[in-house]
Amino acid sequence: TELGPGVNNWDIGIARTFPTFERQRLEFRFEMFNAFNRAHFDTPNRTMPSPIFGRVTNTLLSIPNRDLQFALKYIF
Repeated sequence: TELGPGVNNWDIGIARTFPTFERQRLEFRFEMFNAFNRAHFDTPNRTMPSPIFGRVTNTLLSIPNRDLQFALKYIF
């Protein structure tokens, strides 16, 4: 295993339902993926004679940027 900086990823969602008529309702949703948009760094360089030994020079590209999503659903 490689040791390096950890990944801190927060996904947050909020939903609220509003009654409209007898059995009908309106649902509002708000979701954030990678809510705090933190950089996720790769593992440090492990090549011993290299002048950049122990330095982190890249970020992980597999972690997407912050994504916000709104939804409105009418249930009848």
